[in-house]
Amino acid sequence: MSIWLSTIDLQEHAIDRQLESFIANNYPGEVTPAAPGTSRPLFVHFKFSRCVKDEVTRSRRNPDQIDIALTILRDFLKTTPTAKAADILIITPYAAMIDAIASARKRPRFAALQTMRPASTIYSIQGQEGDMVAVITGTTKAVGPGFTADDRRLNVMMSRHKSALVVFGDLHVAGHLEKTNPVAKGSKPPKAKEIAAVRVQNPEGEVTFIRPKCLKKINQILLDLGRVLTIESAWKKKVKEARKAKKDEEVEEVEEVEEVEEVEEVEEVEEVEEVEEAEEPKGATVL
Repeated sequence: MSIWLSTIDLQEHAIDRQLESFIANNYPGEVTPAAPGTSRPLFVHFKFSRCVKDEVTRSRRNPDQIDIALTILRDFLKTTPTAKAADILIITPYAAMIDAIASARKRPRFAALQTMRPASTIYSIQGQEGDMVAVITGTTKAVGPGFTADDRRLNVMMSRHKSALVVFGDLHVAGHLEKTNPVAKGSKPPKAKEIAAVRVQNPEGEVTFIRPKCLKKINQILLDLGRVLTIESAWKKKVKEARKAKKDEEVEEVEEVEEVEEVEEVEEVEEVEEVEEAEEPKGATVL
């Protein structure tokens, strides 16, 4: 499986260079640029996205990943006049995601994507290609990698692009990842942790258990190359903001109580001083 393009200097790879410019301008300092004249896939890591899994069909849909993927693609097209929606192809592993993507694209705010081809699954995409491919995995670490653990399916998703490739998903879906420090010359790299097998069911209902080694390796490479853009879901931000607002209210309440207690304490001191002055005998010396 090869997801790397050795050179993008030709005109046919213009969309890849345009995507690099878009990312650099809109997310400055968050993604390491590809070396001049080369192409590197981009992974958009979505923190805390919600994945809904059908327990019968095992199909999955992720409204958060769909929304951010369509938003980024829309913004890219709006700021890149020479890029065309018809040149972008969306691939996803699950049929439920196809329906959800089609429904989301009908929203007025995604009008710029009208001429984009309908999203395809890894089964219907055979033989098709796009100048730019957006893979929306729909999976999360909580529910597991599902179909994307299968090397064959992964190969189909990651090899349909002529130029630019963007993957939207959960970077840690096959296991938690940390950026790897370069191994000193002459030393051995640390032993990799065993990857747990995951349950995968094909459309015919056949169930197999697969260790998603290739998936995890690709994600690790992109992380080490600095090709990961991390975005937090809107609903999670709202939760955090609500918690912060509540915390701020609690702090204000505590401060108000402290102010009241401080005033009461001052009043008590003044009352004590008045009583002491009243009890002092006339002509007495105050020591």
